[in-house]
Amino acid sequence: MSAFQQSMRKLGVRAGLLAGASAAVLAIGGVSAGSAMAAPTCPNNSVINGRGSSLQKIAQTEVWTVKYNAACSNAPKVSYESTGSGAGLEAMGFNGGVLNTAFQYIGTDDGPNATQIASAEGAVSNNTKPVIVPVSQTAISVVVHPPAGCTFKTGTGITWAELNKAFGGNGITNWNQFSNVTGTCNEAVTRVVRSDGSGTSYQFKNYLSTLETNAGIKAEGLPCTTEGHTKWGELLEVGTGNKPNITWPQCSGGTTVTAVNGGGGVASTVASTSGAIGYAALPDAKANGAEAARLQNGTVGTTPTYAEPGNSSTSTARCLNARYTVPAEGRTTGTGVAVDWSTVFGAQPTIGGSEYPLCTLTYDAGWKSYTGAGFTNAQGEAVYDYINNYVVAPASGQEDLKNAKKWYSPLPTTGGPGSATDVQSAAEWAAAKINH
Repeated sequence: MSAFQQSMRKLGVRAGLLAGASAAVLAIGGVSAGSAMAAPTCPNNSVINGRGSSLQKIAQTEVWTVKYNAACSNAPKVSYESTGSGAGLEAMGFNGGVLNTAFQYIGTDDGPNATQIASAEGAVSNNTKPVIVPVSQTAISVVVHPPAGCTFKTGTGITWAELNKAFGGNGITNWNQFSNVTGTCNEAVTRVVRSDGSGTSYQFKNYLSTLETNAGIKAEGLPCTTEGHTKWGELLEVGTGNKPNITWPQCSGGTTVTAVNGGGGVASTVASTSGAIGYAALPDAKANGAEAARLQNGTVGTTPTYAEPGNSSTSTARCLNARYTVPAEGRTTGTGVAVDWSTVFGAQPTIGGSEYPLCTLTYDAGWKSYTGAGFTNAQGEAVYDYINNYVVAPASGQEDLKNAKKWYSPLPTTGGPGSATDVQSAAEWAAAKINH
């Protein structure tokens, strides 16, 4: 018997009465009582493997799989391979090709769109549907390595316009062109980006696109035509061959681009390269000793305000007040199955206060019917138990991640169960559909 099962047995009748009362309340609020009161049951000894999002690497390999496997010592053994969102999407057939049955679930920061969902459905013989589940959120940090003797002035950081110019490769090519630096800053800027198809790149480029298009924000677009594209928004998607997601402007006279694999690779490269600037999930930045810059998050009068991506007192991302609009089919009044999350972003450049303007959700995906997708039912039940009964459960996977102080934030509950902004209830609603 697992530790979870032993704990539940000790609670006895009192736990049953409390669960029944809570289930009634949750049912009134529109949330599935079964998912909201979930606790891992450790159903069998199947081995289940996941791959994908490097943003999830630390959450998966240092918290979730460790805690779950330890508790379910005689049941499923869960593993996770950090390969980038592109490889995860490919494994499940979202980007064409055949289903890779070596992986029973995948992680991605790039919510599959309707075309990709249809592709996944076509990759299995019985046309069963994928289930996409938000599992956590964090900040995407802009990691920097100013030249020796060069620092940002206290309380300042990178403005909207300067961020766009720096990653466009023109406009800011030297550190002394940033408006808020002081000291000896005369050194060329080197851009460090992902070489692999990445959901972090997808979300970051969307942020640059938001700066490019939002009224009241003066930020340039692409400084030159890039493989036929003229807007940041055209360089987002992870497509065939991981393009155009890995494409960055390289204009005449522009800054050097260094492409490396994985978010941890970007963070460690920036940390070891004077003059470098890149982007990485905050957990990767912290794990690799990279400095994360403050980003502009609004103005007071005409004076820019700035926020840092992490809260050092709690070692969590400053994303608790991030706002995401849950797709209609993802809410508790929708199906929760095959939901298109591709247009859901955490880009809020004018959020203000101490809130960070660039947060992102990250997702796990499985199948509505595992036998229909060519797996065993036991594998499906193991994925269900891991994601539904543990990862998205507020008192289990979400609490463990917060307490681990690994620079993530729990899923937001803004608006209450079933609302357009309550991602937590949407996650539970979807997760309950895995193999059910």
